[in-house]
Amino acid sequence: MTGACSSTSRHWPRSWTGKSSIRGSGFGYRKRFITLEAHRQALLQPNLKDLLSYETGATSAEEIVATTYGAANALNKLKRARKLVDEETYRIVAENLRRGQEMVTLLN
Repeated sequence: MTGACSSTSRHWPRSWTGKSSIRGSGFGYRKRFITLEAHRQALLQPNLKDLLSYETGATSAEEIVATTYGAANALNKLKRARKLVDEETYRIVAENLRRGQEMVTLLN
């Protein structure tokens, strides 16, 4: 084996080893952007769901975005509860997440 991304590695997605097609990973998701230009254009989009570089058959882009915000909120609350962030930092992050969720709603 010649490194972590060797074609014989069983722990890395096949698309990372170069053994599967560029569009599919074999792990239940499909890449939405292939070229650097397509990725660059996605970065210009105002909505997080349009920025996602993958999609799945089981989960919509909207569900992925909602889950991401939910996880970020839960992590922020956990950090406050474990005193890993001060109250001011917690409030700033919570407000930024709330604003982000509000923008997602407005843009959909």
